[in-house]
Amino acid sequence: MYSNDNARSLLKKILDFPSQKSTEIRLLVKLIAEAVLSYKKQFLKDLEQALYASKIIFYAQGFILMQEVRVPITEDVDIY
Repeated sequence: MYSNDNARSLLKKILDFPSQKSTEIRLLVKLIAEAVLSYKKQFLKDLEQALYASKIIFYAQGFILMQEVRVPITEDVDIY
């Protein structure tokens, strides 16, 4: 059988159960929020790298076009 101390201890645990659940839920929400933020940060880093890569490709294409256009101009073509 339970003694008074055991009964009080059990009663405290039962009464404290909602606050424990609330704490667990808050912890889970924090963990989920941090995971989402971490994912967003990584996504933004990846997006930034993709932007740099596209700029490099566009510059390279521009230089190739300038090289191709320069050849006909040097063949006695008056551009003015």
